[in-house]
Amino acid sequence: AILARARLGAVDCSMGGTEGSSLIPQVADSDGLPAVTREEGGAGPPGWKPLCRGRLLRLLGGAYVGTSIADFQQYLAHRGQFLPVASVCAPGLARSGHQLVGRPRPAMTKCHLVRHHARVQRQQRTPTLRPRYSDGPSQTDGPLRWAAVLAYGRFLEVLVHSTLWMSFSLASLVPFVQLECGGPCNLDMRPFWAAASESIAVYSFDHLRDLKKVAHLRGEDTAGRRLSILHRLLAASLVSFAVNVAAGRSLRVVAAFVGHLGLCAVYAKLKPRMPYLKAAYVSLCVVFMAFAAPAAYAPGILATMGAASLARLVLLIFCIAFTVENLQDMRDIPEDKEACVVTLPSGLGAPATTRVLLVLQLVSGIIHCTLAKTAALPFRLDLLAVYACCGVCTVAFRENTPRSLFQVVLEPLYVVPLAAAVLRSTLLG
Repeated sequence: AILARARLGAVDCSMGGTEGSSLIPQVADSDGLPAVTREEGGAGPPGWKPLCRGRLLRLLGGAYVGTSIADFQQYLAHRGQFLPVASVCAPGLARSGHQLVGRPRPAMTKCHLVRHHARVQRQQRTPTLRPRYSDGPSQTDGPLRWAAVLAYGRFLEVLVHSTLWMSFSLASLVPFVQLECGGPCNLDMRPFWAAASESIAVYSFDHLRDLKKVAHLRGEDTAGRRLSILHRLLAASLVSFAVNVAAGRSLRVVAAFVGHLGLCAVYAKLKPRMPYLKAAYVSLCVVFMAFAAPAAYAPGILATMGAASLARLVLLIFCIAFTVENLQDMRDIPEDKEACVVTLPSGLGAPATTRVLLVLQLVSGIIHCTLAKTAALPFRLDLLAVYACCGVCTVAFRENTPRSLFQVVLEPLYVVPLAAAVLRSTLLG
């Protein structure tokens, strides 16, 4: 009403008793009779001045905003709870309209309050999953759940967080290549232990460096215990690595593992400088270790395979490593963006990365079948099943997947080719 008087001047704005009349102001002619308005005809009180549509909209908007804010403040003062602005705007619009036409505003209904209280009660009844920041059980857990949570926490602490789980999973590609090249007769555990020891040493050193950076953000007891475990693992892995490399008694073994360590050191320096190529570089390092380690201990082992069979194995191992690395990068999108590291998930997004991985797995499966047909190789349904496992992991893992599952479930994907080869050899005798 104040805004209306300021806009229209000292004229009579009362329109009481004119039900059904237009909101557009009308003017009187020189004879005192009502004249036709600019937009539509009709009678109106004398003294009204022409008002264009823009001024009418500003008038309506000012009254609407003012009454909405008043309702919102009144509700906060009386209730002390939050109410969405949309639920108080509708009464404000109704009140502003009644003020313009000069009618008394009807009593405000409580329907929107009832709907709001019902929504709050539903939200309070909905269970919320909250992360547990300790590996130990809760006081409200039953005895079986208490034991299971305690065992799982120890499993994560001893095997997963200590890099043993990842290292042995990655080293399982070495016996897989040995079985594919010549069967169980070519199985030698020295390259396996050397590759596993090198992986444990590299991952332990990397984890120690990361823990020292974020030690102030974690509990002192947990961080200290984990640091102690990683220090012991690093020392033991270096000793085991030196022993297994010395057991090869060849410069080829030293050259193979020193070359792989050099590739890892170069990766640490080039990671921020190779956008979208981080996963591809790591996958090539995995392929190099899978074939260089057994070839260093047995130089003629790769000669037993043809070019098509070797290409099929290389493609399989690269596809597995590329899938695992990109899914782990999907988990680390916030950290990579903060460190200015551009990966496929941080650069293209998680949905685009999923599509890229599915296309790669499909193309790899088609190439596998094409090589089997053109080079007269066995069809190998077990290797196609490995591609299918990669596709299942690609579809199942998302950004909001629990971080522990990326280690417990995803990293053993490296073991699937070895398990498939052992199962095939067992069934075929």
